[in-house]
Formats: sequence, structure tokens, C-alpha cells
Amino acid sequence: MCCRLAQLAERLTLDQKVLGSSPRSAAIFLYGRHKALIIRTLVRLPIAMFRSADKAAARPVFTRAFTLIELLVVIAIIAVLAAVLFPVLVTAKQKAQLTKCMNNMSQLSKAIMMYADSANGATPFAWNLIDNNWSIWYRDTWRERVQPFLKNRAVLRCPVKTKAQVYTPPQYPETGHYGINVYITMDDSATVYIGWRLFSSIPHPPRTILVSENKDGDWSAEPLDNYATGSAGQFYPYHDDGKAKGGIFIFCDGHAAFMSIYKTQSTVNNVPFYYWRIRK
Repeated sequence: MCCRLAQLAERLTLDQKVLGSSPRSAAIFLYGRHKALIIRTLVRLPIAMFRSADKAAARPVFTRAFTLIELLVVIAIIAVLAAVLFPVLVTAKQKAQLTKCMNNMSQLSKAIMMYADSANGATPFAWNLIDNNWSIWYRDTWRERVQPFLKNRAVLRCPVKTKAQVYTPPQYPETGHYGINVYITMDDSATVYIGWRLFSSIPHPPRTILVSENKDGDWSAEPLDNYATGSAGQFYPYHDDGKAKGGIFIFCDGHAAFMSIYKTQSTVNNVPFYYWRIRK
């Protein structure tokens, strides 16, 4: 294509020198004489340019790759970002679980209070009445008695404890992760199990635990380190509010709140496990 353009230019130059006339007259003469060559050249020029562009695009393009140092720097930056973000993500997950459990407890509290309204102000009877055996914890407990007031039995399951140990006989559905305060089911001396209590007989409702998370899915709930009532239904601190380990509790006035493990174990006015006990 370049040779054809050079040939055309050479012919036009020679003819113009021979003519020696004005540029306008020379242009008209030259176009008439070399019309066919000019048209062929102009038609083939775009095609030749397009083919040249395709050849250029088809050539392999070599780019500069990462060096080992650059790769290590990138990996280090990613590691630093992960170290910064991971605790934030863990904290966010803990808060989400805490919020979910708090919501469960709030719904459960309303169900218990509605049950009490229909039962002359009494707490739901705690353990199994069908078998007349308080050691059968997985059916006919207070949880089944308040279930008609719950929209969904899933409310009885803590989002953290779904991966924790729960004693679930295969012939029964999952019972739940919350238990009723064992001291609520006992007489004032905390020596005789009676199974229920009037809310009006509890002297300090806002500071007395009604329902707590427990470790084994028992119908009861009791302090973590308390051997007076046995180990069934022991509270376990599954949650963390960012300051201390603890759990969500329903109190006898109906409110739900987080309480640290240290506070659940505390002795106040010489009363051990102050927030669990019925105090006059």
C-alpha cells in the first residue's frame, strides 16, 4: 500500500512539473488523467489501515508481573486488615446473638405473664405432671404450659446454644434452652419443692430471677456454682456484652435484661445467690 501511494505521488509530481500551470488547472488536469489510480488508492487505503490495526492487536502484549517483594507487601496488608476486621466481626456477631436472645426472652416473658393472668397470678407449674415425676424434664413442663401463648416454639432456643450440648432424647423434639428459677418452685425455706408460686408472694420482683438460660435443657435453672440444688439446669454464661460474660434473664416483674456471671453469683446482705433466692 505504501508503494502504491508513493507511485501516485511521483506521477502527480512529474505531471505538475510538465504542465507548469496554475495549481487549480493542474489539479483538474491531473485528476482527469489519473482518475482510476486515485480512486483505487482511496478505496484500498481504509482496508489496508484496518488490516494493519488487526495485526498490531494480534501481537502478544507483555506486561510487567508482580515481584516477590510486592506480593509479600500485598499479603501483609491483607493480613493486617483481617486482624483489624476480625474482632469487629466477632463483636458484631455476639451483639446480634445477644439481641436475638433478648428478643426471645421478651416474648417468653409476655407469654408467662399472659399465662399468669389466666391462672390467678400463679407461675406455670414447673415439672412433669403426667408422670408425676420432676426428673422427667423433656415433656409436660412449664414450657409446654406457656406454649399456647407463644407464636413459635423456636423462641425457646438460644442462638448461641444451638451448637452447645443439649440433652435431647431422639423420640422428643428439642425442648429448649431456658429454665425456670428452681427457687421459684420451692417454699420460702428452699427445702421443699412445690412446683409453682404466686407472683404476689415474691417480695422483690424486679430483682428476682424468673427464667434463665441453662446448660443442659432442663426445666429448671439455677446458679452456676450451687450444689445445694444439684447440677441439673445450671446457668452458663453463653453471652458477652463487651464487658463481661453473662446471660439474659427474665425477672419476676416481667422485664428481661443481661446480667454478668459475677452478679448472678453475688452475695448481698448475707444472702448467697441474692438474685435467685426468694427474700423476705
